[in-house]
Amino acid sequence: MIYADRRIGLAHTARTLLIAVVLVLAGCTGKVASPKPTVSPEPTTMANPSSPRASVAPSTPPGVHTSADIAFVSLLLQHQQQTLALTELASRRSTSAVIRQLAAASTRGRGEQSQVMVSWLRGWDRPVPGRAQWGDGDPHDKPGMIPESQLANLAEVSVTLFDRQWMSALITHHRGVIDLTREEQTAGRNASVKALAATVRATYTRELAALQHALAKLTES
Repeated sequence: MIYADRRIGLAHTARTLLIAVVLVLAGCTGKVASPKPTVSPEPTTMANPSSPRASVAPSTPPGVHTSADIAFVSLLLQHQQQTLALTELASRRSTSAVIRQLAAASTRGRGEQSQVMVSWLRGWDRPVPGRAQWGDGDPHDKPGMIPESQLANLAEVSVTLFDRQWMSALITHHRGVIDLTREEQTAGRNASVKALAATVRATYTRELAALQHALAKLTES
């Protein structure tokens, strides 16, 4: 009788352990709900390149700044916005792998730089420009900015003509940005803004060479 009771007890214990193991395995293989990741807002997007998000917090770069620094940041931000608008056009309209590669290269880092510039302008209590300001003022004060009429033409021109006209527009645009960075290096005073100008100048100079090479190849063909 005692032996039978011991067998019953052992069997009960074995079942209990088996149930525990099953539960543990179920817990290990079951899906664990993961917390939703926090997504940092982007101030500029390909879908809406001319509208910086309102969630960008104001933050001024350290050190003194002048009206030249402010003007440079405002104009460069407009150029960055227009660069994204041009690359978005290329992604929709061009069938050339070369054009798509050039467009992709022209978007790298632009969103992060735009976010910094929006933050600086708000920290300086200055307006953040958008597409509505692209055509404001004397065109000579905005070297390289593409007129709205030319952008509209790029959106409607035949696919055959698009690649050549798009590269020509982006070359003009890049030259204007390089001129802006030279002016900032001469007239600006803020170290952070001048450092941004140096970075942008190096990037746009490299991209300009690639654009000119691609346009020459296209002209030869």
